[in-house]
Amino acid sequence: MTEDKRKIGVLLASSLWVKWAALFLLVLVTGVAVYFLKENALAAFLLVFGSFVLSFNSYFESIFVSFGQYHALSIWYPLPNLIRILILYLADQFSDHALGHLDILGIFSVAPVFTIVLFFLLFPRGKLNWAGDKEEVRQQTRELISFNRYAFLASLFAIVSDRMELFFLNKYHSNEAVAAYGVALQPFSGFVILFSVLNSMIYPKLSRLTENKEFTSYLGKSILVAVVFALALGPWVLLGDWVFSALFSGKYPESVPVFQLLYPNYLFQLVFSPLGMALFALGQPRLLAILALVRLIFGLVLDNLLIPEYGTMGAAGAFFLGQIPSWFLLSGYFLAYYKPSAK
Repeated sequence: MTEDKRKIGVLLASSLWVKWAALFLLVLVTGVAVYFLKENALAAFLLVFGSFVLSFNSYFESIFVSFGQYHALSIWYPLPNLIRILILYLADQFSDHALGHLDILGIFSVAPVFTIVLFFLLFPRGKLNWAGDKEEVRQQTRELISFNRYAFLASLFAIVSDRMELFFLNKYHSNEAVAAYGVALQPFSGFVILFSVLNSMIYPKLSRLTENKEFTSYLGKSILVAVVFALALGPWVLLGDWVFSALFSGKYPESVPVFQLLYPNYLFQLVFSPLGMALFALGQPRLLAILALVRLIFGLVLDNLLIPEYGTMGAAGAFFLGQIPSWFLLSGYFLAYYKPSAK
Protein backbone atom coordinates (compact mmCIF):
# COMPACT_ATOMS: atom_id res chain seq x y z
CA MET A 1 0.00 0.00 0.00
CA THR A 2 1.31 3.46 -0.86
CA GLU A 3 2.28 5.87 1.90
CA ASP A 4 1.09 8.84 -0.18
CA LYS A 5 -1.72 10.38 1.87
CA ARG A 6 -3.29 11.93 -1.24
CA LYS A 7 -3.57 8.58 -3.01
CA ILE A 8 -4.79 6.90 0.16
CA GLY A 9 -7.48 9.55 0.52
CA VAL A 10 -8.63 9.14 -3.09
CA LEU A 11 -8.78 5.35 -2.81
CA LEU A 12 -10.60 5.26 0.52
CA ALA A 13 -13.06 8.00 -0.42
CA SER A 14 -13.89 6.36 -3.76
CA SER A 15 -14.30 2.93 -2.17
CA LEU A 16 -16.75 4.42 0.32
CA TRP A 17 -18.80 5.84 -2.55
CA VAL A 18 -18.86 2.39 -4.12
CA LYS A 19 -20.15 0.95 -0.85
CA TRP A 20 -22.96 3.51 -0.69
CA ALA A 21 -23.90 2.73 -4.28
CA ALA A 22 -23.96 -0.97 -3.44
CA LEU A 23 -26.21 -0.26 -0.45
CA PHE A 24 -28.62 1.66 -2.67
CA LEU A 25 -28.85 -1.25 -5.12
CA LEU A 26 -29.27 -3.75 -2.30
CA VAL A 27 -32.08 -1.71 -0.74
CA LEU A 28 -33.75 -1.40 -4.13
CA VAL A 29 -33.57 -5.13 -4.88
CA THR A 30 -34.72 -6.04 -1.37
CA GLY A 31 -37.62 -3.59 -1.52
CA VAL A 32 -38.84 -5.10 -4.78
CA ALA A 33 -38.47 -8.62 -3.36
CA VAL A 34 -40.38 -7.74 -0.19
CA TYR A 35 -43.20 -6.17 -2.19
CA PHE A 36 -43.68 -9.04 -4.61
CA LEU A 37 -42.95 -11.91 -2.22
CA LYS A 38 -44.94 -10.36 0.65
CA GLU A 39 -42.10 -10.96 3.09
CA ASN A 40 -41.59 -9.42 6.52
CA ALA A 41 -40.25 -5.90 5.96
CA LEU A 42 -38.46 -5.81 9.33
CA ALA A 43 -36.68 -9.08 8.60
CA ALA A 44 -35.64 -7.77 5.19
CA PHE A 45 -34.37 -4.53 6.74
CA LEU A 46 -32.33 -6.46 9.30
CA LEU A 47 -30.79 -8.60 6.56
CA VAL A 48 -29.86 -5.56 4.48
CA PHE A 49 -28.55 -3.65 7.48
CA GLY A 50 -26.58 -6.65 8.72
CA SER A 51 -25.08 -7.29 5.30
CA PHE A 52 -24.06 -3.66 4.94
CA VAL A 53 -22.48 -3.53 8.39
CA LEU A 54 -20.69 -6.81 7.76
CA SER A 55 -19.35 -5.43 4.49
CA PHE A 56 -17.65 -2.70 6.51
CA ASN A 57 -15.98 -5.37 8.58
CA SER A 58 -14.58 -6.90 5.38
CA TYR A 59 -13.65 -3.43 4.16
CA PHE A 60 -11.67 -2.70 7.31
CA GLU A 61 -10.05 -6.13 7.13
CA SER A 62 -8.72 -5.25 3.67
CA ILE A 63 -7.27 -2.02 5.10
CA PHE A 64 -5.47 -3.98 7.81
CA VAL A 65 -4.01 -6.30 5.16
CA SER A 66 -3.06 -3.45 2.79
CA PHE A 67 -1.06 -1.72 5.50
CA GLY A 68 0.45 -4.93 6.87
CA GLN A 69 -1.24 -4.54 10.25
CA TYR A 70 -1.44 -8.29 10.81
CA HIS A 71 -1.20 -8.20 14.60
CA ALA A 72 -4.19 -5.87 14.84
CA LEU A 73 -5.92 -7.98 12.19
CA SER A 74 -5.54 -11.12 14.29
CA ILE A 75 -7.48 -9.35 17.05
CA TRP A 76 -10.03 -7.88 14.66
CA TYR A 77 -11.00 -11.01 12.69
CA PRO A 78 -12.83 -12.96 15.40
CA LEU A 79 -14.62 -10.00 16.96
CA PRO A 80 -17.87 -9.86 14.92
CA ASN A 81 -18.75 -13.49 15.52
CA LEU A 82 -17.53 -13.54 19.11
CA ILE A 83 -19.75 -10.55 19.87
CA ARG A 84 -22.68 -12.26 18.15
CA ILE A 85 -22.26 -15.40 20.22
CA LEU A 86 -21.85 -13.40 23.43
CA ILE A 87 -24.97 -11.28 22.83
CA LEU A 88 -26.97 -14.34 21.78
CA TYR A 89 -25.90 -16.20 24.91
CA LEU A 90 -26.71 -13.27 27.21
CA ALA A 91 -30.05 -12.65 25.52
CA ASP A 92 -30.98 -16.29 25.92
CA GLN A 93 -29.88 -16.41 29.55
CA PHE A 94 -31.81 -13.31 30.59
CA SER A 95 -34.93 -14.06 28.54
CA ASP A 96 -37.91 -15.82 30.09
CA HIS A 97 -38.87 -17.39 26.78
CA ALA A 98 -37.13 -18.88 23.77
CA LEU A 99 -35.75 -16.26 21.40
CA GLY A 100 -37.83 -15.70 18.28
CA HIS A 101 -36.58 -15.60 14.72
CA LEU A 102 -36.50 -11.80 14.64
CA ASP A 103 -34.57 -11.72 17.92
CA ILE A 104 -31.92 -14.01 16.48
CA LEU A 105 -31.82 -12.20 13.15
CA GLY A 106 -31.53 -8.86 14.95
CA ILE A 107 -28.60 -10.07 17.04
CA PHE A 108 -26.90 -11.54 13.99
CA SER A 109 -27.34 -8.30 12.01
CA VAL A 110 -26.63 -5.63 14.61
CA ALA A 111 -23.81 -7.19 16.67
CA PRO A 112 -21.01 -6.40 14.14
CA VAL A 113 -21.75 -2.66 14.55
CA PHE A 114 -19.71 -2.68 17.74
CA THR A 115 -16.58 -3.82 15.90
CA ILE A 116 -16.67 -0.84 13.52
CA VAL A 117 -15.91 1.46 16.44
CA LEU A 118 -13.09 -0.82 17.56
CA PHE A 119 -11.39 -0.48 14.17
CA PHE A 120 -10.46 3.11 14.95
CA LEU A 121 -8.95 2.01 18.26
CA LEU A 122 -6.87 -0.79 16.73
CA PHE A 123 -5.66 0.87 13.53
CA PRO A 124 -2.97 3.61 13.56
CA ARG A 125 -5.11 6.58 12.56
CA GLY A 126 -2.15 8.61 11.35
CA LYS A 127 -1.79 6.30 8.34
CA LEU A 128 -5.25 7.01 6.94
CA ASN A 129 -6.85 9.82 4.99
CA TRP A 130 -10.54 9.66 4.09
CA ALA A 131 -10.76 12.54 1.60
CA GLY A 132 -9.30 13.44 -1.78
CA ASP A 133 -9.63 15.67 -4.81
CA LYS A 134 -13.22 15.43 -6.10
CA GLU A 135 -12.26 14.76 -9.70
CA GLU A 136 -9.72 12.11 -8.74
CA VAL A 137 -12.24 10.49 -6.42
CA ARG A 138 -14.84 10.49 -9.20
CA GLN A 139 -12.43 8.87 -11.66
CA GLN A 140 -11.27 6.29 -9.13
CA THR A 141 -14.89 5.49 -8.25
CA ARG A 142 -15.67 4.75 -11.90
CA GLU A 143 -12.65 2.47 -12.12
CA LEU A 144 -13.57 0.63 -8.93
CA ILE A 145 -17.16 0.13 -10.07
CA SER A 146 -15.95 -1.22 -13.40
CA PHE A 147 -13.60 -3.68 -11.71
CA ASN A 148 -15.84 -4.63 -8.80
CA ARG A 149 -19.22 -5.00 -10.48
CA TYR A 150 -18.87 -8.77 -10.65
CA ALA A 151 -17.54 -8.92 -7.09
CA PHE A 152 -20.63 -6.97 -6.03
CA LEU A 153 -22.90 -9.38 -7.88
CA ALA A 154 -21.10 -12.31 -6.28
CA SER A 155 -21.63 -10.77 -2.84
CA LEU A 156 -25.28 -10.02 -3.58
CA PHE A 157 -25.99 -13.55 -4.80
CA ALA A 158 -24.11 -15.02 -1.83
CA ILE A 159 -26.03 -12.89 0.69
CA VAL A 160 -29.35 -13.98 -0.77
CA SER A 161 -28.47 -17.67 -1.12
CA ASP A 162 -26.87 -17.96 2.33
CA ARG A 163 -30.04 -16.90 4.17
CA MET A 164 -32.71 -17.80 1.63
CA GLU A 165 -33.84 -20.79 3.69
CA LEU A 166 -35.06 -18.49 6.45
CA PHE A 167 -37.48 -16.78 4.07
CA PHE A 168 -38.87 -20.04 2.73
CA LEU A 169 -39.19 -21.49 6.21
CA ASN A 170 -41.18 -18.41 7.15
CA LYS A 171 -43.30 -18.86 4.04
CA TYR A 172 -44.06 -22.56 4.46
CA HIS A 173 -43.80 -23.07 8.22
CA SER A 174 -44.10 -21.33 11.59
CA ASN A 175 -41.90 -18.70 13.20
CA GLU A 176 -40.72 -21.42 15.58
CA ALA A 177 -39.19 -23.30 12.65
CA VAL A 178 -37.38 -20.15 11.55
CA ALA A 179 -36.04 -19.63 15.07
CA ALA A 180 -34.91 -23.25 15.35
CA TYR A 181 -33.03 -23.01 12.06
CA GLY A 182 -31.51 -19.66 13.03
CA VAL A 183 -30.28 -21.07 16.32
CA ALA A 184 -28.76 -24.06 14.51
CA LEU A 185 -26.73 -21.64 12.39
CA GLN A 186 -25.25 -19.70 15.31
CA PRO A 187 -22.50 -22.17 16.36
CA PHE A 188 -21.13 -21.96 12.83
CA SER A 189 -19.91 -18.47 13.65
CA GLY A 190 -16.82 -20.36 14.78
CA PHE A 191 -16.33 -21.59 11.22
CA VAL A 192 -16.61 -18.03 9.94
CA ILE A 193 -13.79 -17.09 12.30
CA LEU A 194 -11.75 -20.01 10.99
CA PHE A 195 -12.44 -18.96 7.38
CA SER A 196 -11.20 -15.49 8.26
CA VAL A 197 -8.05 -16.84 9.89
CA LEU A 198 -7.31 -19.01 6.85
CA ASN A 199 -7.92 -16.03 4.61
CA SER A 200 -5.43 -13.92 6.54
CA MET A 201 -2.88 -16.75 6.36
CA ILE A 202 -3.33 -17.73 2.72
CA TYR A 203 -4.57 -14.79 0.66
CA PRO A 204 -1.63 -12.35 1.03
CA LYS A 205 0.87 -14.88 -0.32
CA LEU A 206 -1.52 -16.21 -2.98
CA SER A 207 -2.00 -12.70 -4.33
CA ARG A 208 1.77 -12.26 -4.60
CA LEU A 209 2.29 -15.58 -6.41
CA THR A 210 -0.31 -15.23 -9.17
CA GLU A 211 2.39 -14.76 -11.81
CA ASN A 212 4.68 -17.41 -10.37
CA LYS A 213 4.86 -21.16 -10.90
CA GLU A 214 4.82 -21.58 -7.11
CA PHE A 215 1.18 -20.48 -7.09
CA THR A 216 -0.15 -23.99 -7.80
CA SER A 217 2.11 -25.57 -5.21
CA TYR A 218 1.13 -23.08 -2.54
CA LEU A 219 -2.55 -23.46 -3.40
CA GLY A 220 -2.24 -27.24 -3.05
CA LYS A 221 -0.61 -26.87 0.35
CA SER A 222 -3.36 -24.46 1.40
CA ILE A 223 -6.03 -26.98 0.45
CA LEU A 224 -4.16 -29.66 2.39
CA VAL A 225 -4.14 -27.42 5.48
CA ALA A 226 -7.88 -26.86 5.06
CA VAL A 227 -8.45 -30.63 4.77
CA VAL A 228 -6.48 -31.22 7.97
CA PHE A 229 -8.59 -28.62 9.77
CA ALA A 230 -11.78 -30.23 8.43
CA LEU A 231 -10.73 -33.71 9.55
CA ALA A 232 -9.81 -32.40 12.99
CA LEU A 233 -13.16 -30.65 13.35
CA GLY A 234 -15.24 -33.53 11.98
CA PRO A 235 -15.78 -35.43 15.26
CA TRP A 236 -17.14 -32.30 16.95
CA VAL A 237 -20.46 -32.86 15.20
CA LEU A 238 -21.11 -35.61 17.76
CA LEU A 239 -21.13 -32.98 20.51
CA GLY A 240 -24.16 -31.18 19.10
CA ASP A 241 -26.44 -32.11 22.00
CA TRP A 242 -23.91 -30.93 24.56
CA VAL A 243 -23.17 -27.67 22.71
CA PHE A 244 -26.83 -26.67 22.48
CA SER A 245 -27.52 -27.69 26.06
CA ALA A 246 -24.60 -25.58 27.25
CA LEU A 247 -25.34 -22.54 25.10
CA PHE A 248 -29.13 -22.48 25.22
CA SER A 249 -30.03 -24.41 28.38
CA GLY A 250 -31.80 -27.10 26.37
CA LYS A 251 -34.37 -24.68 24.92
CA TYR A 252 -33.81 -25.68 21.28
CA PRO A 253 -33.55 -29.49 21.05
CA GLU A 254 -35.06 -29.36 17.55
CA SER A 255 -32.01 -27.38 16.38
CA VAL A 256 -29.56 -30.21 17.11
CA PRO A 257 -30.35 -32.48 14.10
CA VAL A 258 -30.38 -29.40 11.86
CA PHE A 259 -26.94 -28.45 13.17
CA GLN A 260 -25.67 -31.98 12.55
CA LEU A 261 -26.96 -31.95 8.96
CA LEU A 262 -25.42 -28.53 8.29
CA TYR A 263 -22.07 -29.47 9.82
CA PRO A 264 -20.63 -31.42 6.84
CA ASN A 265 -21.53 -28.50 4.59
CA TYR A 266 -19.31 -26.17 6.58
CA LEU A 267 -16.50 -28.72 6.57
CA PHE A 268 -16.65 -28.81 2.77
CA GLN A 269 -16.79 -25.01 2.66
CA LEU A 270 -13.59 -25.03 4.67
CA VAL A 271 -11.92 -27.43 2.24
CA PHE A 272 -12.94 -25.45 -0.84
CA SER A 273 -12.27 -22.00 0.64
CA PRO A 274 -8.66 -21.77 -0.66
CA LEU A 275 -9.96 -22.20 -4.22
CA GLY A 276 -12.31 -19.26 -3.74
CA MET A 277 -9.45 -17.16 -2.39
CA ALA A 278 -7.36 -18.19 -5.38
CA LEU A 279 -10.04 -16.99 -7.80
CA PHE A 280 -10.08 -13.62 -6.10
CA ALA A 281 -6.28 -13.44 -6.13
CA LEU A 282 -6.31 -14.24 -9.85
CA GLY A 283 -8.73 -11.38 -10.51
CA GLN A 284 -11.68 -13.59 -11.47
CA PRO A 285 -14.67 -11.84 -9.84
CA ARG A 286 -16.79 -12.72 -12.88
CA LEU A 287 -16.34 -16.43 -12.22
CA LEU A 288 -17.06 -15.87 -8.53
CA ALA A 289 -20.33 -14.18 -9.52
CA ILE A 290 -21.24 -17.12 -11.77
CA LEU A 291 -20.55 -19.60 -8.98
CA ALA A 292 -22.64 -17.57 -6.54
CA LEU A 293 -25.47 -17.42 -9.09
CA VAL A 294 -25.32 -21.20 -9.53
CA ARG A 295 -25.63 -21.62 -5.75
CA LEU A 296 -28.56 -19.22 -5.72
CA ILE A 297 -30.44 -20.99 -8.52
CA PHE A 298 -29.93 -24.49 -7.11
CA GLY A 299 -30.79 -23.25 -3.63
CA LEU A 300 -33.99 -21.64 -4.89
CA VAL A 301 -35.11 -24.86 -6.56
CA LEU A 302 -34.15 -27.13 -3.67
CA ASP A 303 -35.70 -24.85 -1.05
CA ASN A 304 -39.07 -25.04 -2.77
CA LEU A 305 -38.76 -28.80 -3.19
CA LEU A 306 -37.58 -29.75 0.29
CA ILE A 307 -38.72 -27.11 2.78
CA PRO A 308 -42.50 -27.50 2.34
CA GLU A 309 -42.24 -31.23 3.09
CA TYR A 310 -39.31 -31.49 5.50
CA GLY A 311 -39.19 -28.12 7.26
CA THR A 312 -35.92 -27.23 8.98
CA MET A 313 -34.24 -30.47 7.92
CA GLY A 314 -35.26 -29.76 4.35
CA ALA A 315 -33.76 -26.27 4.67
CA ALA A 316 -30.47 -27.70 5.92
CA GLY A 317 -30.45 -30.30 3.16
CA ALA A 318 -31.21 -27.71 0.49
CA PHE A 319 -28.43 -25.45 1.78
CA PHE A 320 -25.94 -28.32 1.61
CA LEU A 321 -27.00 -29.79 -1.72
CA GLY A 322 -27.32 -26.38 -3.36
CA GLN A 323 -23.61 -25.71 -2.94
CA ILE A 324 -22.35 -28.96 -4.46
CA PRO A 325 -22.67 -27.86 -8.13
CA SER A 326 -20.61 -24.73 -7.48
CA TRP A 327 -17.92 -26.81 -5.78
CA PHE A 328 -17.73 -29.06 -8.85
CA LEU A 329 -17.48 -26.05 -11.15
CA LEU A 330 -14.83 -24.44 -8.96
CA SER A 331 -12.75 -27.61 -8.91
CA GLY A 332 -13.25 -28.11 -12.64
CA TYR A 333 -11.93 -24.64 -13.41
CA PHE A 334 -8.62 -25.28 -11.68
CA LEU A 335 -8.31 -28.83 -13.00
CA ALA A 336 -9.22 -28.15 -16.61
CA TYR A 337 -8.73 -24.48 -17.43
CA TYR A 338 -6.27 -22.82 -15.11
CA LYS A 339 -2.74 -22.88 -16.50
CA PRO A 340 -0.07 -21.63 -14.07
CA SER A 341 2.61 -19.27 -15.26
CA ALA A 342 5.99 -20.72 -16.14
CA LYS A 343 7.85 -17.98 -14.28
